[in-house]
Amino acid sequence: MYLFNQDTEGSIIHTLRKHGWCLQLLADLNEDIYEIPQFRIQVLLTDEGMKFMIKIQGYILAYINLIKEKGLERSSYELFLTQNTLIFESAFKL
Repeated sequence: MYLFNQDTEGSIIHTLRKHGWCLQLLADLNEDIYEIPQFRIQVLLTDEGMKFMIKIQGYILAYINLIKEKGLERSSYELFLTQNTLIFESAFKL
């Protein structure tokens, strides 16, 4: 989910905000439906973004395909690993 929620140059949320189309983007794993994990992306669009909803969907799908084809850059992977390690370790602190 981190790859979608990070607001850095080249990320999907950065691109959408640069165009003035998006206020917020949330990505998570939803297991509510029949206990089958489903990846969910929620985008809070601006009024201008509503005009480009189909184009935005295309950007999101292209971003997913790019990650699928190219994989993760080493720096993104290391940042993701560090973030999740910190979250895991803090869960056990009293």
